[in-house]
Amino acid sequence: MPLKREDFDGETLKVRRTAHEGQILEGTKTDHGEQDAGRTIPVPATLAWMLEAQINLNDPDCDLLFTTPTGRMWRERNFYRDLWKPAQEASGLDIRPHECRHSYVTHLRAAGINDADLAEIAGHRVETMLARYTHAVGSGHESIRQIVG
Repeated sequence: MPLKREDFDGETLKVRRTAHEGQILEGTKTDHGEQDAGRTIPVPATLAWMLEAQINLNDPDCDLLFTTPTGRMWRERNFYRDLWKPAQEASGLDIRPHECRHSYVTHLRAAGINDADLAEIAGHRVETMLARYTHAVGSGHESIRQIVG
């Protein structure tokens, strides 16, 4: 999924799943078969600052936010080899990028964000988001004990 400069407005980032090296091919499946699965997500101030800095680092004629060292679009296998795997090893976390999406939705829901708003950000119906993207965070038993006495 190539991120382009026009996808970032300083407060939100437009993201969309693409089919092949950033190209959306006619008739290809989007997220879980849903039409127009793109979404706009709110961006925390720190991330907004980092994205602005990245835009300023790029060549002024470049329309991508994150490029290879040679200024081109990342290919998936190179991204994993050159960026993801080293970051994974440095962090000690054995996760894939998509697991970050599940964690994001799960923790926002645990923080009290409305299900309809979360579903819109995730690009799914509420039912789909609840079934696929929310998981237990391990704080339920104590909360239940406090409520029921």
